[in-house]
Formats: sequence, C-alpha cells, structure tokens
Amino acid sequence: MTSSSIRNAGIAMVAVTIASRGFGFLRETVIAHAFGASREVDLFLLSLTIPAILITTVYYSIPNALVPLWSSGSSRPRQYIRISTGLVGGSLVVTAALWGFAGPTIRLLAPGFDAELQARAAAILRIGTAAIVFGVIEALSRSRLLAAKRFTMTGLSYLWQSLGIIFAATAWRVHGAMGLMWGLVIGTALSAMWNVALLIFSEDSKSGRLEAVPTGDSSGRVWMWVMLVLLTDSLAQVNAVVDRTLGSFLEPGAIAALNYANLTAGLPASIIGLALSTAILPFLSEADAEKDIDRSRFIIDRAIQWALLLSIPVTIWLMAFRTEISALLFHRGAFDARALSMTASALSAAAVGIIPISVAAVWSRLFCASRAWIPIAVTAAVALLSKAGLSVVLVPVLGATGLALATSC
Repeated sequence: MTSSSIRNAGIAMVAVTIASRGFGFLRETVIAHAFGASREVDLFLLSLTIPAILITTVYYSIPNALVPLWSSGSSRPRQYIRISTGLVGGSLVVTAALWGFAGPTIRLLAPGFDAELQARAAAILRIGTAAIVFGVIEALSRSRLLAAKRFTMTGLSYLWQSLGIIFAATAWRVHGAMGLMWGLVIGTALSAMWNVALLIFSEDSKSGRLEAVPTGDSSGRVWMWVMLVLLTDSLAQVNAVVDRTLGSFLEPGAIAALNYANLTAGLPASIIGLALSTAILPFLSEADAEKDIDRSRFIIDRAIQWALLLSIPVTIWLMAFRTEISALLFHRGAFDARALSMTASALSAAAVGIIPISVAAVWSRLFCASRAWIPIAVTAAVALLSKAGLSVVLVPVLGATGLALATSC
C-alpha cells in the first residue's frame, strides 16, 4: 500500500460519485420540474421513507461489515453463502411484513396526513417494498467488488436507480407518486443486476479468488458483527423518519423542499465523505489485519486532511449563494417562487453539516475496519437522539429549515 494507491482509489471514487450523484441531481430537477414542491412529492417521499431507510442502510452497512472480514485471515467459502442467503431471506421477511402492515406504518409515520392521503401512501409503500430485496442483492455483490478494490464500475450502480425515477417522472408523469415509486423499483432492480454482472464476469471471479470469505471468526461472531453494523447504520437513517413525521404537520411542500435542500448539500458531502471513506476502507482493513497502527494512522490523517480541504470552501459557497444555486437547479416548471424560498432557506441550514458529515464518514471507517462496535453504536445513538431533540425545539420556530439544521448539528 502506497500513498499513490490510496490517492488513485480516492480519485476513482470521487469520479464515479460525481457521475452517479450527478444523475441524482438530474433526477431531482426532473421531479421538481414535473411536480414542484407539492403534496404529490410529499406523498412519494413519505411512502419512500421506510424502503429508503432499509435500502440506504444495506447500501452502506453490508460493505462496512463484510469488507473488513474479507481482509482478516483464513478462507471460509461457505460463510459467504450463508451470510448472503441469510440477508436475502431476511429482506424477504421484512418486505412481506412491511407489505402487510403498510396501513398502520403510514398512520404512524404521517399523523398529519388525512385518511385519504394515508390510504394512497400505503398503496404506494406496498409497491416500494420490492426494492428492498434488490437493494440487499446489490449491496452484497458490490461489497465483494469493493473488497477486491474494484471501485470504478461498481460505483456507477447508483445511477440506475436515478434513471428509473427519471423515466417515471417523464413517461409516467400522469401517475404521480405511484409512477415515481415504480421507477424506483425498476431502477433498484437494474442496479442489482449491474453489480451481479460485474461480479460474475470479473477476472477474479473467473479465477476463483472471489469465492472465499477470508475470516478467522466463528459464524456466530460474524453474524453478530453484521447485525450490529446493520442496526447502527439503520439508526443513522431514522433521521428521515423524524423529518417526514414532523414535516407532515408543516405546510404542503415542506417535505419536498427539505428533500431538495438535503440532496443539494448531500452531493458535496457524498463526493467528499462517502468517496474518501469508501476508498480507504479496504486499505484500513488490510492495515488492521496486519496490526499496522502507523499505516492506519497515515491513511486516516491523509483522508481527513482532504476532507477538510474540500468541504470548507464548498460549505461557504453553498451558504452564500443558496438562492442562486436553488434557482439554477430547480426553478422551472412547477417549481415556483414559494418553493424556491423554502428550498433556499433549508439549503443554508443543510450546508452547515457538510464539514462534520465528511470528517465523520472518514473517521468511522477506522472503527469499521477494526470492528470496534462500542464506538460505532454509541455514535449512532447519540446522533439520533441529538437530531430528534433539536428537531422538536427548532421545528416550531424554523419549520423545514429547523429540520435541516437539526441534522447538520
């Protein structure tokens, strides 16, 4: 491992993150043009909350859990089969349960919606449950590719989900939130197929080197670690529940405006924090397996330096030009002046979180690589409690902007 290899991995991840998240921006501009910041977008986002939490959780947590295991010791091919089968089977059980309890779930999630909107949201949620299984398959195949340091093509899998929603927002616009959810399901299925194909046709797979799961741990310890990472990463995604539950009491379009703002601020946070942290995880895992503390410190120091160097000017720029940026990205079609004002206000608050989110993403990979479960669990719990407490205090005063600020703090 050299400084250049880490730099090359980081550059590769930044490039593919820009490409894939760029399609995410295009997705949101298409939605904004078609529906503005309206109750229809609120309905889609609220129905998407639970599937999105689960999909996002497995997207990050499965690689976080499995990449360190594949860098730590002896070879046990059957463990990978058992883990994969168990996670896919678990996703089927969760999907079935969420389908059956869609009505009560929506009533708990959106108490501010009337009965008609809750019924529509429940029907849309049932469609979205199918994406959960595809998300698990995508994450399993992508994690094995990342462990082999295959960053470029693997990182592009995210764009398929965006393309599915873009297609729905244009070709199925008349179906509104229902069409958008179908687009999500189709896009997530394509994303899973993309990474499975990459895994099947990779040279390492053909030579048999990807068939083994190197780990000296027992099956019980492996499952405890995987479940812990899934649990703690899911806590981080519960922020969306807080946002949309409290947002259901706010004026129409508040959830949509918050979503546009968070995605705008989330692009640089993803490019900086997610790209760097994903790139360094295999290297940190190898360093931890070899008990090389100096190498781990070197990797973390370099990554944090780059995170700060990139995130500070971006934060200042987003806060200073929040209205102009929101107008450039979204102010067309059904996205009117009211929507622009709401989104720009929320963006100024969301931008505050870019620096801490980027640094935290890098630092958390050290805990994942060493499987330090106590710091991971404590950090996730403290972050969730802080978000909930600040939201309750700030929302009555600042509305959707308060929700964005609570997440940033």
